[in-house]
Amino acid sequence: MVTVLYMAPGDKPDPWRDAFLAQMPDADIQYAIVWKPKPGVLKGLPNLKAIFSMGAGVDHLWNDPELPDGVPLVRLVDRCLTQGMSEYAVYWTIHHHRK
Repeated sequence: MVTVLYMAPGDKPDPWRDAFLAQMPDADIQYAIVWKPKPGVLKGLPNLKAIFSMGAGVDHLWNDPELPDGVPLVRLVDRCLTQGMSEYAVYWTIHHHRK
């Protein structure tokens, strides 16, 4: 069984877990794919193998004083995210200078 916990505002873990199970029905993996989870929520996952950050960085996770010890923290790298962040930075730089 695959247990995937996906936490983002308004989202639920079931679609992610179901997608993993469709591809790996016999796997026994526990991962958290997160974007700004509530502090302490990851501590309650004793079999957690890794935490994947869906954001551009991991600072929001390091700020959780109850982040589980010894669980790898992985920053996902996605070309679309990189492109979007670059455009965001350029937009606000131009916006600032044009005012």
